[in-house]
Formats: sequence, structure tokens, C-alpha cells
Amino acid sequence: MFSTIKNYIEKSNNIAIFTHINSDCDALGSSIALKLALENLGKKVQIFVQKPIHANYKVIGTAEHVNKDIKTKFDLAIGLDCPDKKRFGIYQKKFESILNSIAIDHHADFVNFADVNYCDKEASSTCLIIFKLLKYLNINLTSEIAQCLYAGMATDTGRFLFGNLNKELFNAVGELLETGFDYLNLSYNLFQKQTINEAKLYQLGLSKLEFFENGKVLFLILDKDDFDSTNTQPNDTYKILDYMQCIDGVKICCIATQNDDEEFMVSFRSRCINVQKVAKIFGGGGHIKAAGCKIFDRKENVKSILIDTCIKMVK
Repeated sequence: MFSTIKNYIEKSNNIAIFTHINSDCDALGSSIALKLALENLGKKVQIFVQKPIHANYKVIGTAEHVNKDIKTKFDLAIGLDCPDKKRFGIYQKKFESILNSIAIDHHADFVNFADVNYCDKEASSTCLIIFKLLKYLNINLTSEIAQCLYAGMATDTGRFLFGNLNKELFNAVGELLETGFDYLNLSYNLFQKQTINEAKLYQLGLSKLEFFENGKVLFLILDKDDFDSTNTQPNDTYKILDYMQCIDGVKICCIATQNDDEEFMVSFRSRCINVQKVAKIFGGGGHIKAAGCKIFDRKENVKSILIDTCIKMVK
């Protein structure tokens, strides 16, 4: 399959890269790494990602490389880390308007939506797939490219704590580290750094945690007032979610954040339940142990529906 992808790339001059809404480091890292690599081959490349993008991800170059919209007619579209083109959000039509397309992903619920579709469901991250693709293309791994790929590998495995951890992954990590990027600074920005306002949101979020089914279900819902009072936004909650899934005895944790009056973004995490199936009930998707969806309803209904669904999953 890499040979087909190579042929498409070689025949293209102007390439557009797309990834999913509420983008994480695997989505952004794979996109920026591929952009830099293709530019080294003389290609003109743009990345399109629906905002918001968390400020902590600036460390891998989001400010320099993402959404720098130059009015270009593209001859190839590449979708990364996205199981369905609907998750390109506002850029779905732009993806569809480009004549030739490639999709590269690792999600279990991936559906073919491009001319060339490559999904390795055993890969722990899309960044690992891009690493192997760049090796196939004989592209030099610069420290900037390596940093982006490492970021995606580290985050999509929860700092190498879960997912498909194997020799292939750690060999790739070792090779990336040899390029000399500052992985300590990268780790600080991705996993530790937070603003005072984010700390206030963290404190507020922990005070609102709710346990059900003898501690097997952990739930949190945050509304617009919560974000306004702390001067934060919904994508500032990922550290709260990290904490939630570390509590002993919790089988499934769920956090719902309000984007609009009757619009909530929902994230599920579990170490023992296939939460991808849970998200799919509401039209979402993701990984087996980490998934998400969007629900349009009033706050009280969203809360009731999600709690009932999570309880059913642990029974």
C-alpha cells in the first residue's frame, strides 16, 4: 500500500492535509511531520484543522504550520488520524473538492472514504504509521519531524502506559530520540504545563465529580458558566480526564463539556470496556479505550442519558 501512496505523492505538487476536529497530538503531530517531510521533497503543503487547537500543542509547531490558508488549487488531499471524513468538520467539503485523496488511520471504526485507504488497526498511533511511511520514502528524519512523531506516539499511548505497546513502537521511539530533539521540554509542554486558569478549572472539575455503581462509573459535566468563571474553554479539560481514569476501581469515566446551549462534546475513557461502542451509540467513535461524540440536548438530559448509558455498560 505504501507504494501506491508514494505514487500519488510523486504525481502531486500541491497537497492538502486534513485531520479531525478536537485534534490531539497524534492528529497534529502526524500532520505536521508529514507536511515537513513532503516539503523536503519539494511539495507545497497546507494543513487544515478545525479550531480550537490547544495552546500546549504549539510546542510541535501548530502556530507555524496549521491553517496557513494560501489560495491554492490542490491536486492531492491526505486525511490523517480520522476514521470518517465527517470528522474533518468545516473542512469536509474542501477535502471532497480535491480530485485525488488518501486516508491514513489506525482507528478500529475507520471507514473507507478516500481513493486510497490505509488503516492499520494494530498500530498504536497514526504517527507510528507515518514514521514507517517516511522510512519507506527514504526521507531524512529531522529533529523537528521526530519531535512531532514522538508527541503523537507518546500521547496516543497515554505516555506509553496503554495501547499496542510492542518492540516496533519502542524501536521507532529510540530512532526518533537519536535525532536530538528536546524530549524533556516536549513532555513538560504536553503533560505538565498548565495556566492558572486551567488549574482553577481543574479544581472546579474535581469538586463536581460524581460516582455511580459503587465507584465503577465516574461522571463530570461542565457548562458554559464553568468555563466563563475560570476563563477557560472545553479543550482545557484533558488533564481532568487524565486524572479521572487513574482512580482505582473506576471502570468507565465520562466527561461532557458544553460548547453551545444544547451542544455538548463528550469523552469516554476505560481500561476494560470498549468505549468506542458507547460513543458510536451517539454517532461518535474513536479508540477502544478512548472515544468521543457530540450530543445535542439540554444539560439535564445529556447528563441523564450519559449516566444511564455508562451504568448499563458496567453491568
